[in-house]
Amino acid sequence: QAGGDDAEEIAALADTPILAGSTAYLTGSDPSVPLESDAVSDLIARGRAVTDPANDPLYVVCIGAPTNIAAALLQAPDLVQKIIVVWDGAWPSD
Repeated sequence: QAGGDDAEEIAALADTPILAGSTAYLTGSDPSVPLESDAVSDLIARGRAVTDPANDPLYVVCIGAPTNIAAALLQAPDLVQKIIVVWDGAWPSD
């Protein structure tokens, strides 16, 4: 699993699980063919549990490709009002 011990240590401090995400990039925008993963299901459940998005939204931290976030939004567009995405989307520039 990418991230290894550092990710597990941070997750334990934040009392947040590490879930398996997508193994492929999202290649289309057809919500009838969703990418499913534990991470996407958990994000949808946590986002839908938000009751006061104006004052207490769900912050989602993305440190790579936002595939799981995009898949969750395609399956549950109502999340757009309930989450704030913090994305560190730096890519190698070989």
